Amino acid sequence: RHWERVMDYQSAFNTVFGILLGLVVWLVKVIWDATEESKKYIKEFQEKMHTEFVRRDDFKDFAAEMKEMLNKILDKLDTKQDK
Repeated sequence: RHWERVMDYQSAFNTVFGILLGLVVWLVKVIWDATEESKKYIKEFQEKMHTEFVRRDDFKDFAAEMKEMLNKILDKLDTKQDK
């Protein structure tokens, strides 16, 4: 009779342990899938950055050229207005 009670406790422990282990495995899989999906989105974003966005130093160069051209235009307009 004592062994029956021990076996019942063992069965209950095995059941609870199996359920907990299943939950842990499921949680690890969910985290793994989310990590892989995040890696995919980061890679897509990085590829998009290289094709659709302007680098900061490139923009600074472009802005400097535009300012120079606008200053030349303003200078020409000023000389025309003086005449």
